[in-house]
Parts: sequence; C-alpha cells; structure tokens
Amino acid sequence: MLVLGGVNRKPAVVDEQVVPRTILSLGAAIDHRVVDASHGGLLFRYLKKIVKNPQLLDEKP
Repeated sequence: MLVLGGVNRKPAVVDEQVVPRTILSLGAAIDHRVVDASHGGLLFRYLKKIVKNPQLLDEKP
C-alpha cells in the first residue's frame, strides 16, 4: 500500500546550493514475507524517476 503524505516547502541541496523545494512525502506498507528491502528500494527509485519525468509513462516498454 502506498501512502501519500503532505506537500511541504523544505530546504534542499541543488547544484551545491541550499534552495527551497516542494517535497511530497511518500510511504509504503509492504509485507516483508513477500517483498524485502531491496525490492522496496527499487520501487521507490522507479517512482522517483516517474515523478521527475512523467512523459516516461507514455513510452512503450
């Protein structure tokens, strides 16, 4: 289960400078008997990539 948190403005490092950024918090509830931490990491890495580049959803695999 994916859990969307709040959207907040927080400081972040971009090109070695601290700038305000809009941050969306995401969480997940995953049964450890089915998915281990490495699979969860891959899932969140993929979600981060899609959020940064939504046009990738239109491409065929």
